[in-house]
Amino acid sequence: MQAQLRSFYIDALGLEPVEGEPGMVCFQTQRMQVRILITLDAQPSPMRRRLVLQIPSLERMRERLEEFEIDYQWYEGLSFTDQRIFVHDPADNRVELKQLWPM
Repeated sequence: MQAQLRSFYIDALGLEPVEGEPGMVCFQTQRMQVRILITLDAQPSPMRRRLVLQIPSLERMRERLEEFEIDYQWYEGLSFTDQRIFVHDPADNRVELKQLWPM
């Protein structure tokens, strides 16, 4: 599972790897570190949480996800800037990708 998670976050999403403790997969964005603990028989939380990442371009990320053959959902709200991509990592964690729009 660690190799699949590393490939998803590093290769597909383009996050930087960070050294972590054994049994963890760690990544870094400009603002924070993401640490995923790998456990056997993990029980999903009944509260469906998600990781939200701001990215430079939704269109480039869509192309990248298609290149890696990763399923995603494109969401469009009422305004042009209310667009997102929802995707699940190999451990079934939900990830929301939002473009940072200039003001």
